Amino acid sequence: MDRRKALKSLGLGAGFLAVGPTTFGLLQSCNTATSEHWEPEFLSAPNGLALKNILEVILPGTETPGASDLNLAQFIDSYMQEVASEAHQKIFEKGAGNFAKSFENRFEKDLSEGKPEEFETIVKEYLTSTPVKNQKQLKRTTARQDPMDKDPEEKMDTETSTLAYLENV
Repeated sequence: MDRRKALKSLGLGAGFLAVGPTTFGLLQSCNTATSEHWEPEFLSAPNGLALKNILEVILPGTETPGASDLNLAQFIDSYMQEVASEAHQKIFEKGAGNFAKSFENRFEKDLSEGKPEEFETIVKEYLTSTPVKNQKQLKRTTARQDPMDKDPEEKMDTETSTLAYLENV
């Protein structure tokens, strides 16, 4: 399965139906110039850097533009700041924090010190895990979903939250 074609098809089909005036304004305000020294508005600086690295693993630049070329990290950060509901913001922010904890536990260093290879390793570990592990994670996520819908402060363990964050990204 070609990941780029699938993402393009899903994005185009759903995008035309779901894009509202706020999102159009957000898209119009996007800067097409890539920035090495981008400062996130919604996420913390280390979590913004992590998001940038995660997106580069998921959508690397080849003969077609990659995540960095398209400024996807900046777009997601702006979307979370300007468009996302407060509940979605809390879940996304909590997931980003739990990804940071998972990264620190795995590599015994802060996100800001992470290398692209380390981000690739951890993203692949979570997103390409075995079907048995995926089922366990799905079961844990599903078991926590209803309580989290009622109480956003409900705790989800770090590993499950990290997987949910990466799948959301």
